Amino acid sequence: MTTSPRAMALVDAIQTHLAPFHPAAEGGLATAELIAGMGGVYDTLAQALRTVADRMGDGPFQQAAQNLLHELAAGTAGLRDKAAESSAQFERDHEPELKRLREPRPQEQAWDTANN
Repeated sequence: MTTSPRAMALVDAIQTHLAPFHPAAEGGLATAELIAGMGGVYDTLAQALRTVADRMGDGPFQQAAQNLLHELAAGTAGLRDKAAESSAQFERDHEPELKRLREPRPQEQAWDTANN
């Protein structure tokens, strides 16, 4: 099966920007931001799939293929809710740590944590 250059560009973007992400190395705030942003990723992908499916109606394409693409778009949009749930869970699980990172104490960066 051949893969279109457009699909490969999406795969490349995922492999370049998401696959190498390592939460322990990136830190809690970056991880929280990534998880929080995933809903928008699924929304954008779902909208793009809906648009392509809708445009299939303008050409000589079988209705069944268009319907399946609409189903794929709906399923992708459903992942938005899971992404929001994941983000909320991460925020709950790490509330004190994230609060401390978002609101550090005055001059906290100057503390010598190795010796104190």
